[in-house]
Amino acid sequence: MKRIIALFLMIILITFCIPVSFSASAVTFVDYGNVNYLYDDEVDALDATMIQRYIASLTDFDGVQKEAADYDHDGEISMIDVTLILRSVAQINIPKYCGGSFEYMSSVTHLYADFESGKAIAGAPVTFTADEGRQIDDSFQPIEYRFEIFSYADKNEPIAVRDYSQENSFTYTFDSADIRYEIDVYSRNRYGYVGQMRISSYQVIEPYTLEQPVITSVYSNQYGNKELFYSRYFHTSIFYKNMTFFTVAKGGSGDYQYAFEYKTEKHTLTQDYSEDNSFTVDRADFPGWEESSQDDYDWRDVQPNELIVHVKDSTGNQTTETYLVAAIDDVGAIG
Repeated sequence: MKRIIALFLMIILITFCIPVSFSASAVTFVDYGNVNYLYDDEVDALDATMIQRYIASLTDFDGVQKEAADYDHDGEISMIDVTLILRSVAQINIPKYCGGSFEYMSSVTHLYADFESGKAIAGAPVTFTADEGRQIDDSFQPIEYRFEIFSYADKNEPIAVRDYSQENSFTYTFDSADIRYEIDVYSRNRYGYVGQMRISSYQVIEPYTLEQPVITSVYSNQYGNKELFYSRYFHTSIFYKNMTFFTVAKGGSGDYQYAFEYKTEKHTLTQDYSEDNSFTVDRADFPGWEESSQDDYDWRDVQPNELIVHVKDSTGNQTTETYLVAAIDDVGAIG
């Protein structure tokens, strides 16, 4: 029966070129390819048809539909996505990186601090920032955030709370060193759907000198954050083609310049010193990845790679930190 209704809708869409609008529902997870997400939970030929109509400027998509339409995660909505969806429907092999699902309602995918765990100083302010990680459709706005901080010494009551507001960052000064803390952030949209992200073991230490430059935080645009695991290990979802790293430095004489190395089994990618504190690694640069063998390549098998971050200040003083990066199934589901 569902297929008959879907076919009927497809005929209406093609024949009369009527844009389809949807009302909000309780759906929170959407499969990539399922642009008809508020009507059904299947990726089928109707979705491919709707994407074709979008490409031809015959209909509009909301933010969730645009995300879902990028079936191959290359950042573009094209006939390649349509073809891959139809191949999947016909049970013809497609590259393993296609598809997957995402949570689109109040899903905090990033929680990071300007002092990462183990570098936060007692008595110095730390700013925690939450990020949705993707464009949330205007119909779900505004997004509001609530922050809670717990001490491991007493986890019954939070030691600090910043109630719901549209401000996605929260600055707090820890009084005590050598104590671990839990940082929770909740987000909610206009319909009340709530998402959560947590730094489960945030360590504050005794004050240290900032006469020399210090890399106080490195974070990424990918799901989750390294504090969910431990401070020097990034994880990245197998469904995304690139990963951008951002660096925060403090101390020294300021006016920082940043350089990056990304070492794999095959080669080293580099970015020379510049004022740009970000560095993007494309998945095509990962070891073993070749366009001709995408169907056979599973980058969950990749051994952890090294990210080396260099920072120097205006007087030439330098510092370096090394991190590991590995791919797993679904970082967003961890924590």
